[in-house]
Amino acid sequence: MYQAQQVLNLEQAIQFAIDVQQSLMDAPWDPEAIEEFQKTYCELHAEKGWALMASDVDPGLWRGLRVRVAINYGETSVNQDPVHGGFDYHGPTVNMAARLESIGHGGQIIVAKDTAERCNDFLKSYSIIPNELEDV
Repeated sequence: MYQAQQVLNLEQAIQFAIDVQQSLMDAPWDPEAIEEFQKTYCELHAEKGWALMASDVDPGLWRGLRVRVAINYGETSVNQDPVHGGFDYHGPTVNMAARLESIGHGGQIIVAKDTAERCNDFLKSYSIIPNELEDV
């Protein structure tokens, strides 16, 4: 699917997120697994009394794994993990990205407002839906 790569700017980060979502949408998922997931999804909604919209079970939207992606810009603290050698990122920028990610749904890309403003021209061709977070 996707090889790890270094992202050098915000536009590359957003394009990477778009490419990941598109790759997941285009992946050759097992049709039986998708059908079973849709059935289970509908049953869980029915048990909880939640309404389902037709788009909730649209086969074009439920074609396998969906992930939430959030993008925020700012300074972070970076530490290399001595055990596995990977990097851990900490700080308010990372915390805000985590909050943004938590409000999204699978298949969505959430970009912080000030981050989006930094690359406004790049984002003009995309559908933007404003959403305000409390206590931010």
